[in-house]
Amino acid sequence: MGCLSSHLCHAGAVGKKAPKQPSLPKTVDTEYVLTRPRKGAKLKEEVWQTENGEVGHYSLASINHRICGVDNGRVLGYDNSHEYDHRHFMGPWSRLKSRTTEYYPGASMLKYTSCGGKKMKKKVNVLKLDTGTLDEYVKRSIDRAEKLDRNEKLPAEFRITFEDPADLLRVLSAERLRVLYAIRKRTKPTISGLAIILKRDRRAVSRDVKLLEGLGLLKTRNEANPGHGAMTVVEPLAEKYHLEATV
Repeated sequence: MGCLSSHLCHAGAVGKKAPKQPSLPKTVDTEYVLTRPRKGAKLKEEVWQTENGEVGHYSLASINHRICGVDNGRVLGYDNSHEYDHRHFMGPWSRLKSRTTEYYPGASMLKYTSCGGKKMKKKVNVLKLDTGTLDEYVKRSIDRAEKLDRNEKLPAEFRITFEDPADLLRVLSAERLRVLYAIRKRTKPTISGLAIILKRDRRAVSRDVKLLEGLGLLKTRNEANPGHGAMTVVEPLAEKYHLEATV
């Protein structure tokens, strides 16, 4: 897991009870998608803040469904979703009672950042998809941690970064980009409706929607369809998708 895993293994977190404020807006939702030999693994960070910069909830996780079949694939993570700071490892979790800060300047990030399987549900203005190195991702996380230590209100950041540009291009194929464009331009499109609009096989559209939902780029929900049971409605999770790849 590289440098970020070493923070997770060495650092602790504050053991006092965290404030429970489920209605807080999410400030940070970032993912880092790793490439071979760790293909399929990702690092995830989430932060919810009050208007004055205090952190109400956080999560930081290393996720790999190939080696962990429980807890949404979370191999290792830290969060305060049970109202206390705690550590997850391959399913079981344990409460943390102390913090160790000598290992890196942003060790107290573990008091703030969330790693766990919550998917983004509310629509954001811009969702960025880009490429970058693991060191760059870790540096951004530590920079945010230092600002959180000072109770600074973070600018909203919703971002998915791929270690390998080829993975970004493979995931966002031309047909999947057409799906994202179509759901942004239409109100409450269904999978069947998208298949008609895009002139594609419904099963192929359904597979693309499932993949894009797994990445956190869109969401689906079932809605009553009078006389025909239920229909699956597809909705975007961003007003705009900003794509940037560096080779």
